[in-house]
Parts: sequence; structure tokens; C-alpha cells
Amino acid sequence: NSFLENAPETIDLKLYRGICLLEKEDTESAIQDFVAVAESNSIFKDQAMWYLALSLIKTDKKEEAKTWLSNLRDRGEFKVKEAKEMLELLIK
Repeated sequence: NSFLENAPETIDLKLYRGICLLEKEDTESAIQDFVAVAESNSIFKDQAMWYLALSLIKTDKKEEAKTWLSNLRDRGEFKVKEAKEMLELLIK
């Protein structure tokens, strides 16, 4: 953990750690990692937004998830169809 915190060039590694944390049911810690990547200039920014939205839904933070899904949809590069479908489900 300290390596990832002290080396900013490892921001992309936080995506993978977030996925591992999510799998281990440590959703709140995963959210922190996904936010760090989603708010960066990482090439994995869109992937982080997707996993962040899923994590937020899992923790019943649906309004925040809608924001990230909308951002992902508007960027138009990754999981666009899935983001649209998820937004439709959350709006119902």
C-alpha cells in the first residue's frame, strides 16, 4: 500500500488493486482507488469509472453512480452501451 501511495506514477496500478479489493468485498477501499484513477489522466480512466459506478451501486450510492455512468457514456469510448443500460435501470 505505501508503495502505491508514495509513487504517483503507479496510479494505473490502483485500478487493479481496486478490482482486487472489490472482489474481496472491501468496496469502500476499492472506491477510493477507482476515484483516484477516474480523476487522473490515466489511460485506464474509463475503466475506473465503470468499476467505480458498479461499486457505488453495490453500496447503494446510486445518485453518485449515475454521475459517473453519465460521464462514461458522454466520453463515448468504453462500455458506452452498458453505461446507457445501467443508467436506464437506475432511473426507473
